[in-house]
Amino acid sequence: MSIPLTFTILAELALTAFIVWGFFHEDRFIRFERRIGARIKKVFRKKKTRRPLRAVPGCRSPRPDTSAA
Repeated sequence: MSIPLTFTILAELALTAFIVWGFFHEDRFIRFERRIGARIKKVFRKKKTRRPLRAVPGCRSPRPDTSAA
């Protein structure tokens, strides 16, 4: 048996055991999924940056300052 095949079989067994465990402990599994989803969102969340507003002559409202960024 080769090493890649061994790793593949072990990964499949671990995945199968995890699915069976999730079937019997559904509430824990759902909490685990939500925690993983929250961590993924936290990593890929975009930070909102606010640009300072500048006064534009002849305009009623200020516009975002694009020259400072």
